[in-house]
Amino acid sequence: MKNRNKQTPDALEQALQSSIKGTRHAIKLIAQFVSALLKVRTANLVKIANAVETAVEADSVYRQIQRFLKNENKVSIDYLKLLKLEGKLKILIDRTEWKFGETWVNILTRECCLQTSGDSGAVRSNESERQCQG
Repeated sequence: MKNRNKQTPDALEQALQSSIKGTRHAIKLIAQFVSALLKVRTANLVKIANAVETAVEADSVYRQIQRFLKNENKVSIDYLKLLKLEGKLKILIDRTEWKFGETWVNILTRECCLQTSGDSGAVRSNESERQCQG
């Protein structure tokens, strides 16, 4: 894979530091990952690794991203603080079971519903909207 010489701007990394508890290296990787993800608009890790602006080879970045995603429990992200959300938060959990051919598939979904002052707190899916308003 190709070698890139640009460096990711530090603005995103600095913004993440107050909301992410992890090593400086992990925060930098998250900033680079998010920046690359926005560029390529795909979940393909090879394409994301190629889009990361660094002097390091894309193969190394790819392995670094794989290791990071495998060990996700070593970084704590305060999403509410990161997104500057204030208000009443409801967590919606739904579990369903489907039979796909001969195989049973269990699906667990989680959604967040934020209700701010003067807002019904409704999100766009019909089921979630009914649950948030109730």
